[in-house]
Amino acid sequence: MIGFDPASLLTFVWNYLPWSVRMSAFLGGGAFRSLYDQTTIKDFDLFFPTHGDFLAARDAFDSDEEFSRVENEGDALYPCYVHKDLPNTPFNLIGFRHHADMLELAESFDFRCCGFAGYVFAGEAKFCAVPGAEDDARDRKLRVMNPQAAPRFLRRARRYVETYGYDFIDETLIDSRYEVYARRLPQTCPQGHPSGSSGDR
Repeated sequence: MIGFDPASLLTFVWNYLPWSVRMSAFLGGGAFRSLYDQTTIKDFDLFFPTHGDFLAARDAFDSDEEFSRVENEGDALYPCYVHKDLPNTPFNLIGFRHHADMLELAESFDFRCCGFAGYVFAGEAKFCAVPGAEDDARDRKLRVMNPQAAPRFLRRARRYVETYGYDFIDETLIDSRYEVYARRLPQTCPQGHPSGSSGDR
């Protein structure tokens, strides 16, 4: 999606969503990051204000003939769908955490380079980024915004460093934990985790 900016990305994604989902969804995280670091967009993570909105969105995707549901490890918490015209870029419905405000969503990600969120309302794209997110993504700097002890956090850090070419910034403790954990990981590590691997792509 070379040449896309956040507004055009949002418009592009919203044109594929089931109509009812367009009224409640937020797009957040890694899809926006990829616009700045020029990596391939892996997927579209959709967040919702309430669990009821998430359930309604899941029903809408299930009943839309343009989409097919794809089995994944965390299916109950973030069901995954592919559109017939976008078979390589799935839509993930995030059901394990909810945000009613796009800035709150942008501030919730593990790494600042993913601190983006947006939506489309009445044909107008709305977008926000936490301060420094655009620079971190553009320069491929991995700055921890919400540190966690969970293995998935460290596994994700490894992916950003080894796959995307990111560098840790001013996080010696996190860096040390990452190095210790990385030595125990297989060469190819699992990408999915029911507790939230989709939350920070």
